Amino acid sequence: MRRAAAGSRTAEEKTVRAEELVSLMNREFSTGRPLQLTVTGYSMGPCLKHLRDQVVLVPPEKRALKRGEIVFFRRTDGKCVLHRILRAEKEGVFVVNGDAQAWTEDIRKEQILAAAKAVIRKERYISCDGKRYRIFVALWQMLFPVRGIMIRIASARWRFRERNGRTEKK
Repeated sequence: MRRAAAGSRTAEEKTVRAEELVSLMNREFSTGRPLQLTVTGYSMGPCLKHLRDQVVLVPPEKRALKRGEIVFFRRTDGKCVLHRILRAEKEGVFVVNGDAQAWTEDIRKEQILAAAKAVIRKERYISCDGKRYRIFVALWQMLFPVRGIMIRIASARWRFRERNGRTEKK
């Protein structure tokens, strides 16, 4: 399994731009191998943590594209993004969003380049088909209407801790 990473940390990992990543992904998929991608960015927290977690990506045809699935897609502006399917709409249209976001966007099936079959956290393989994982995803998605409030409270708490930590160090 090939790895693509945000920052080179091992000989297996390689930092790549979006175009290179799509090319690498297609090469790996054409040989039947999945691609392990290190998560960058904060939009998928708390499920996926920036530079800590990886996702094991497979061609979208190998996963049922349904509510709760993590998909890697290309926006119309060319940017590649990893988000979760919130719901399927009319034929071939999906509503997606990041786990840490309160807004959604619509994408077409053709924009989906890959789907996650597993998450790797601290060297632990977590199948996206596992019962505990699916329960967590279902609960998190049920909280969608209040996620914005939860995120603002968590951010305020973090900023408060950060300010107090700086005050104590002076």
